[in-house]
Amino acid sequence: MTPNTNQASAVNVLGAYTRAYMFEGAEVSGNWGFLGPTAVYWHAVFTMNGGDIINNFSSTNAGGVNIVHIQGGSPALDGGHFIMNGGNISNNEALMAGGGVSLSSGTFNLWGGNIGGATPALGNTAGSSGGGVIIHNALVTFIMHDGNIQNNIATQGMGGGMMANTGSVITMHGGTIQNNTATGASGAGGGIAMNTNSILNFNGGTIQTNTAGWGGGIAFFGGTQGHFAGATQKNIRNNTGNHQGGGIYNEGGTVNINGTTDIYNNHRASAGGGAGIQQMSGTIRIGQNGTVNIRNHSTVNGAAVHVSGGTVYMYASGNIYYNETTNLGTPGGVHVAQIPGETAFFRMRGGVIRNNEGTQGGGVRVNLGSFIMEGAATKTIRNNHADDGGGVLIAQAGASFQMDAGPMYIQSNTIVAGGMGAGILQNGGTVTMNTGATIRRHNITAVGGIAGGNTGTDAGAASPGSAVHILGGTFTMNGGYMTSNRTNTANTGGAVSVQNRQPPNTPTFRANLTSAARPCSV
Repeated sequence: MTPNTNQASAVNVLGAYTRAYMFEGAEVSGNWGFLGPTAVYWHAVFTMNGGDIINNFSSTNAGGVNIVHIQGGSPALDGGHFIMNGGNISNNEALMAGGGVSLSSGTFNLWGGNIGGATPALGNTAGSSGGGVIIHNALVTFIMHDGNIQNNIATQGMGGGMMANTGSVITMHGGTIQNNTATGASGAGGGIAMNTNSILNFNGGTIQTNTAGWGGGIAFFGGTQGHFAGATQKNIRNNTGNHQGGGIYNEGGTVNINGTTDIYNNHRASAGGGAGIQQMSGTIRIGQNGTVNIRNHSTVNGAAVHVSGGTVYMYASGNIYYNETTNLGTPGGVHVAQIPGETAFFRMRGGVIRNNEGTQGGGVRVNLGSFIMEGAATKTIRNNHADDGGGVLIAQAGASFQMDAGPMYIQSNTIVAGGMGAGILQNGGTVTMNTGATIRRHNITAVGGIAGGNTGTDAGAASPGSAVHILGGTFTMNGGYMTSNRTNTANTGGAVSVQNRQPPNTPTFRANLTSAARPCSV
């Protein structure tokens, strides 16, 4: 078919009072055009209750449906409206963006049906971004109530399932975004990619089994916002980040993860980075309102949460647990590893980091940057397991671990036979322990598995330094307690061992016992 340079090749819905309906049994297929096979504009309304928009091609955007303003009209006033209650938009291709649907002005309400087919062979394909859906700007309102965006591919860009750009807003109340892929050198956001000041309101639904180089589930970039809220269950699970961020990747966005949210069983394929969350810059807040679980990440590469820059805050309703990594030098729970040009902080204002397993730092490892326990809520790092540093490992100069304020507990962590520092292992940098902190119940006479999940099969062998083992750097105890710790190894302390094994990196332990306002007990 000869392409029409001004209109859709098959169906045009045009005019302020125009209504078009598509029902089961109808089909739009085999068309080739510049605006996609179905174009909706100038206040027109297209309602899809069933049927199929399949096997179409666009040499620009919108392989299936194009919601757009008319040429010469006002983009803010002349957009179309698309309501999808059922049917299938599948196996379409756009040479540029929006393999299934492209929106540049107007509204799209997805209540049911499928954007993308039941298998990858039947998904929509975009030559750049938005394999399933592309939202171009702030003139668009997209609300997903139900339905599926699945098996779509962005071959050389972002957003295998969906991409939001330039101030646009996505609101997701339900439905599933699954099995989508973003490939190529800039392949980010296997499920959803948020770019250039766009906003995601995630109130319910599931984002699962998507794949990308960066952010298998969701990728956030400069100036974007993510708001996870409400009591409805939200799942980000079984996604893969080939480079960084199996579940969520953040580079310059502000992401508030609240409500009832599970981030679990995501994967990171290459060495380092976060299997659950990768934070490069910007801000992430976890568990400020409603329960947030980051759990069951089992991978050879990367902690559950990896902070390379910016700040991650965790509050009382945040939980990081049952995560495991077997890659040398990585923790199971949280890894702070600051990169050049950034400052990296993990600020724990509440919540629990527990039952995680790594090789170097079961719960927490700080390479460069700062991990700070602060605020009035209770904060606990417990029942984690590692070769060295069962609870916390401070790797080198430039790393800081601070137990600043409020009830803080590092307790009941374990190490393998011959390991060091069941509670804290310090190789360098600084550790500060203030009033309200307790390091307790580390007993390496019976090292074993983590109750209820992670493995640790070495038992009962000698390991130096039950609670705190200092090989380098400075540990300053201004207050708090070290209690009920035990070691079975000669010449080592149940609470603290200071050992100069890496000259000239002189280890130092300072206990400031002069102030009654700062009680200390070792």
